[in-house]
Amino acid sequence: MTYSHIRDRGANGNGGGKWIRPTKRWRIYDRDGWRCVWCQHPVGTTIKGAWTCRATRVPPDWSPAQATLDHVVPRSRGRTDNHESNLVTCCLDCNDQRKDSSAVAWAFARFGRQAYKVLDRLIDAMSRPLPPSGGRAKFLASVSAACHSTVSGQAPDSTPEVSDGS
Repeated sequence: MTYSHIRDRGANGNGGGKWIRPTKRWRIYDRDGWRCVWCQHPVGTTIKGAWTCRATRVPPDWSPAQATLDHVVPRSRGRTDNHESNLVTCCLDCNDQRKDSSAVAWAFARFGRQAYKVLDRLIDAMSRPLPPSGGRAKFLASVSAACHSTVSGQAPDSTPEVSDGS
């Protein structure tokens, strides 16, 4: 199975990478454990042409969904910044279904009685700080390591320590 046809579309289908720095995007995916905050499905993305998913404990019969970032309070509802406290990891299906609905209304419409657990996960993700980036060189080394990982959904064993001169 090839995932080269999948692209991270980003907000409003604008190509994904233009409205947020790649390092920040990667750090948000890391903060959220490479899982959709809404449905908990493992997510992955294409990086330098290779498919990667760094989620852990992925059942063998699951294939990762396309990773996107979801604005918790959408721009259409007045939140115009891209602060990490307003962005969470989201699979493409949940992002497409939610559109610009309020988080609470959509959680209850989509998940019913499980909405309380879903909203707890959402609040937890929004309140956690982003993991440190370690500089551009370390980030690029982690991308390279992820590109060489398998599609099995397992993270690389370690990220090489690379000094970026800072």
